[in-house]
Amino acid sequence: MTETILIIAVTLLSIVGLTDAVNWAIEKLFYGKSDHLPILVVPLSGENANVKLHEIISREHLAGGRKYRLYAVDCGLDDRERTLCGQLCNAYKTARFCDGGELMNILQNFA
Repeated sequence: MTETILIIAVTLLSIVGLTDAVNWAIEKLFYGKSDHLPILVVPLSGENANVKLHEIISREHLAGGRKYRLYAVDCGLDDRERTLCGQLCNAYKTARFCDGGELMNILQNFA
């Protein structure tokens, strides 16, 4: 019985370690030592835009902690949604809330 539990524990730890090693190798292959992070642009408009933004941020954080820059773009939000989306973006280091003109300036600085 003790041997079976030990074998199961070692197998599970091996799987976790192997998965971590594969994720590390993929990150090094695709991103290398570059200081540039991938950019994710999310246009927001309509009702419940803050819920959509929260879902996107949560999904990206749960997908392995990938590093990226998220730009949430105001495409006609009302004052309430604009405030909520701004607060949500301020809560995360990789998210920034801006309008279309601001985004164009940011992207021109990358070029």
